Amino acid sequence: MTASSTAVDGPDKHEKYWFEHGDLVLLVRTPWPDVGQTANFAPQVDNVYFKVHRDLLARTSGLIKEMLSMPVGADERAEGTTVDNAIVIPEVQYQHFELILGAAYGWCVLR
Repeated sequence: MTASSTAVDGPDKHEKYWFEHGDLVLLVRTPWPDVGQTANFAPQVDNVYFKVHRDLLARTSGLIKEMLSMPVGADERAEGTTVDNAIVIPEVQYQHFELILGAAYGWCVLR
């Protein structure tokens, strides 16, 4: 995979909510529960990428619509266009984010 590629292999790509024709890449970072960290134990985080449809999410949430409509400089790429500049959603369990997307996509995708 090249640095500018939008392809993701392995466990980081969500199996249901990675649409090849999606135009918005989100990275949901789910921290593992604190199990008594020591000097030899670093906190763990699950990273799950979602590639979804920008217009659909903008229609379902005014906050997301506002966030996605922010201007981009002439020499910049819009955030969320590739894995390399995915919009990071921290401190959310990816399973909960699946439920939000399920509602946005009308559950028909899950069949």
